[in-house]
Amino acid sequence: MSSMSSYIPPELTDQIIDHLHNDSKSLNACALTSRDWLPSTRYHRFRSIRFHSTKKISALHQLSQVAPDLLPYYQEAVICDSSGYVSTSILEAAASACLTLPNLTHIKFNNRIYASTPRVVTILSPIVSKITTLNLSGTLFASSNDFWPLICSFPNLNTVQACGVTFGSTEETAFSPVNTYEPPITTFSVSTSRQGFVIDHLIDSSFPLRFLKNFEILYIDPNQTTLAPLAESIRETVKQLRFSAVSIHRADDQRMPDFISRLTNLETLIMDKIYVLCPGDGPMESLSWIPQVLRGVTASIRKLSIELMIKNIDHLGSMDWSQVDHILTNQESLQWLTEVSVTVMSTSAIRGTIDTEALKAFIAQRLPMTSQRGILRCTVGKS
Repeated sequence: MSSMSSYIPPELTDQIIDHLHNDSKSLNACALTSRDWLPSTRYHRFRSIRFHSTKKISALHQLSQVAPDLLPYYQEAVICDSSGYVSTSILEAAASACLTLPNLTHIKFNNRIYASTPRVVTILSPIVSKITTLNLSGTLFASSNDFWPLICSFPNLNTVQACGVTFGSTEETAFSPVNTYEPPITTFSVSTSRQGFVIDHLIDSSFPLRFLKNFEILYIDPNQTTLAPLAESIRETVKQLRFSAVSIHRADDQRMPDFISRLTNLETLIMDKIYVLCPGDGPMESLSWIPQVLRGVTASIRKLSIELMIKNIDHLGSMDWSQVDHILTNQESLQWLTEVSVTVMSTSAIRGTIDTEALKAFIAQRLPMTSQRGILRCTVGKS
């Protein structure tokens, strides 16, 4: 079998293996198939490591003794704990282990942390210069004022993801790290019920986000987020904007359209989780709100992507497809449209039996423009 690999161009085998990145069994099989396939399989098998116990950290130290050539493959360290809280001892041991990973660039916190934010900064100080991506998932800060000082303790940070960030207090004074930097952040993603506090720090930070190009705001509620000052802060830098599941209950709500209209250098606009409702589902009018958003765009958009969400696959036949088609075909700004993704939600029991191609054909008949232009993509999600 190893001799066969010489007849397959390496770029093709790399693409095949890339598609298997979440399938550990298949990756193990590929690793045993050919020596030529080993680097690509190792890239996915050893790209990330989870530090959730002292046992796991000890295993890494043992690996460094018997197979040191594997250590350069690790790029991400996930610091977490099954209890839901990361102890100070785990954090200290994980930070020490990270020093042995020469190509580590990503740190992800998957739980709340027992240590105070100043203590976290001190523990991580030996590795902060290595980190370019920081992912805070379900992280609890003692104070909302601790968020930005933590970010500023990473000198080379270019990507920040804040998902489910919470704060114990909103009134405490921020701590001052010994070393404060202006990290060259180009990508910022926020998805949290306390997004107002996070975004306030983007607006009121001690330095402007001069390098920010990609901004993602997911599950946004305009009632809790000050959008106008944010737009002024990022309007000349952001080139890609992605927003998702915006809580809009009136089609004439101008807050998001006004926000988008201020982004003068916008090139890519991604609108995710736009819910298409059946009659009687409620007052939310997010689909009808799309034209308001697009009319507010003043920049020269090069790519526009819209994801339509249908709550229940059983409702497909009763959808007002003529309204959807009208919105997608009668707006001048939709000349930019490069992808329409339709996600249909289904129970896990029947999800595996649905013919995705048949579903796509059903929707393509009702949205002919998307089919003609070859921009329709259909998926089935879990309800």
